[in-house]
Amino acid sequence: MKKEFRHSKVKFLNPKILKGKNTKYTMEKEFTSPLESATRKRIDEILKNLQWKTDEFGNKCNVFTERVRTNEERKRIKNKFPKGKFPDYVLYSSEDFKPLAIIEAKRQGQNLQKALDQAKDYADCLDINIIFAVDGSIVEARETTTNNRLKSDGLLITELINEKLLLKFLKEGAEIFSPKNITHTKDELIETFSFANDLLRQEGMREGVERFTEFSNLLFLKLIDEIEEDREKRGEKRRLEKRYCWSSFNKKPAKELMDYINDTVLPKLVNKYNGSGDVFNSELVIKNANILKKIISKLSELTLANTESDIKGDAFEYFLKNSITVGNDLGEYFTPRHIVKLVVDLIDPNFGDTIYDPCCGTGGFLIEAFRHIRKKVKPTKDNINFLENKTIYGRELTGTAKIAKMNMILAGDGHTNIKQMDSLSEPINEEYDVILTNYPFSQKTQFANLYGLNTTEGNPVFLKHIIDALKEGGRAGIVVPDGVLFGKGKDYIKVRKLLVENCNVKAVIQLDTAVFRPYTAQPTSILIFEKKKQTDKIWFFEVLEDGFKKTTSKKGRPPIKEDDIPTLRALWNDKQETEKSFFADFEKIKGSREDYKLFMNYHKPRREIKNPMALGELCKEPILGGTPAKKDKTYYGDKYLWVNIADMKGKFITDTQFKLSEKGKEKLSSKEIKKGTLLMSFKLTLGKTAFAGKDLFTNEAICGLIPKDKDDETFGEYLYYILPLVDYMPYAQRASKGYTLNKDLIPTVEIPFPSKTQRRKIIEKLKKMFKELKDKKEEFEKDIEKRENQINNFMENLIS
Repeated sequence: MKKEFRHSKVKFLNPKILKGKNTKYTMEKEFTSPLESATRKRIDEILKNLQWKTDEFGNKCNVFTERVRTNEERKRIKNKFPKGKFPDYVLYSSEDFKPLAIIEAKRQGQNLQKALDQAKDYADCLDINIIFAVDGSIVEARETTTNNRLKSDGLLITELINEKLLLKFLKEGAEIFSPKNITHTKDELIETFSFANDLLRQEGMREGVERFTEFSNLLFLKLIDEIEEDREKRGEKRRLEKRYCWSSFNKKPAKELMDYINDTVLPKLVNKYNGSGDVFNSELVIKNANILKKIISKLSELTLANTESDIKGDAFEYFLKNSITVGNDLGEYFTPRHIVKLVVDLIDPNFGDTIYDPCCGTGGFLIEAFRHIRKKVKPTKDNINFLENKTIYGRELTGTAKIAKMNMILAGDGHTNIKQMDSLSEPINEEYDVILTNYPFSQKTQFANLYGLNTTEGNPVFLKHIIDALKEGGRAGIVVPDGVLFGKGKDYIKVRKLLVENCNVKAVIQLDTAVFRPYTAQPTSILIFEKKKQTDKIWFFEVLEDGFKKTTSKKGRPPIKEDDIPTLRALWNDKQETEKSFFADFEKIKGSREDYKLFMNYHKPRREIKNPMALGELCKEPILGGTPAKKDKTYYGDKYLWVNIADMKGKFITDTQFKLSEKGKEKLSSKEIKKGTLLMSFKLTLGKTAFAGKDLFTNEAICGLIPKDKDDETFGEYLYYILPLVDYMPYAQRASKGYTLNKDLIPTVEIPFPSKTQRRKIIEKLKKMFKELKDKKEEFEKDIEKRENQINNFMENLIS
């Protein structure tokens, strides 16, 4: 009998029998891709696991495939589809057999938006409000009356296909799928944590991480108790005996409670889980028994009995996420859950894959990948052992590694291979099939030399670490700061070149700067790539709306309807070009300077400009301003003009809000701008113009433009009117507060630059248009003032 071994996607012959052939490439050449029938097999398994009754020969069946249940329903479908097309799946209530949902299955690579459209047509015939489109790895859910995507934060997307939830939806609407209805409202959760946080401060814990870690230990005990209760109810063996769980000690008096946890519970957890490293302390940091009792009592008020065990694990992460709202310092550790889910779904890890996160934080990516894979695998003893012990790998520099281990235990295990260490200190060579991470932005490192780089900046070193750690054929989904995509340093360019020439970069997904609020407004993108061949072309997609309000509130970002992520998911398999997406080929990415820039704006299709000319061709190197240290008052005085954006109100600048002293002038001596020079703003406010009415200086957001052709009398006047009208998005970089240019980008900006005769005509026309606009504005302001006076007079007469 021929031997086989398990691969992440297929089974194929033992490598020895293949006589030395490269098995990865053999698989690609000799094995076909999964068809729609493979997707249906996966759906069948999901429905069976969720206890739907799928036996269509039985009278209790509430899942019908390629048909509907009654003849009356059949007529309604045939009226719209005379050729006899029927839904792939129709789900019914087990009580009254009311139609609940439609599922349309597609093979991997097909457009899910078409499947959703098709499902909606069927749903309209049957008065169904919920539809699903599935391609075997990605599941999209919609509420048909509004076409809103059903929010699944806190739920595995496949768990939405759950009869109890669907029935509840019919009564309460789509809000049942929002995080607030999984257990308690966000306010209730935060109120509990805030209560504990204040008590732990009283205990003397000053550091946010210290308080949070201690609270997490107690929360873990609460959650693991409920998870074990669920296991027991399902007839499964407990992993932790009842006497070590919450319900065995939470009602004890304060002193007895503390002794029981320290002497009985924690020693057991240390013995059971600390074999792979420090997870639990041998005793509580809390020393005041009364404080401990108050926290235990408060946590005991939380009831999670109506949710699935996986959701209880999500509740634990929910506390982690929102800890920043009570003023601690943990925001840097959390990647928004909807972004984690998106990256994992797009990478689609399989059973047999090894998953690695070099900066795992609290374990978000690893937990999501673990659950994603667990849904695909039969729960045999060997499979579970492999999933729990040989699938998940993580590293984390900070003590948050301990939280990641706890989180993995709650998710079902996989904690044993998480280590607290600096990932960059130990390079890895082709060990992992999948890498998922959001590495810390702008971290400093002393280990660049281990990667053939010469820098103290961690950003390019982390990317090199990830490329090296991937197996041949492996794939990665990583969140990166924009600077990685366009940084001009030698090491940045070197790593980007390695990435593009040695990996297949499939996509760059640009995220809105609000995604990581309230923690940071750092511009970020998602990189998706495979390590197997040179990049041919890259698909770019822009997420302007991610389903959450753009706010800086510490209370977080409430959900909104506007969301580009469903469109991204629907387009993912065939990667179409749309208003939000496009392709750029290898040569364009490589660029004339061979800098391999991956920033989306640099490659966006630009509107064609007549008679284009770059500022670098027209102007000498721009004179960039500067700002002397504000704390040193001796730099500032009343002698020399120093321009900021607020001063650029008129055509000529002859006075400024702030001025420099003699010392300030000396500090910026190389940046002096002569009278008559055209000024342009290039940071945040782009393209605002004015002329220097005197010799002056500017801050670092304003530059002086000097023509190469000194004899061109139209230069300044023409640019004064044209530059405010230019679209700078294709040239600018993103910053936390908006878009900016720099001394390298300003010369790349293209403007229409026709003949001198035409330029004179344009100047006269624009002068006239601007004057008319100014006159109308003044007339409008006078009219407003007149109406305000009329209202005031009316009110005075009314009162008197």
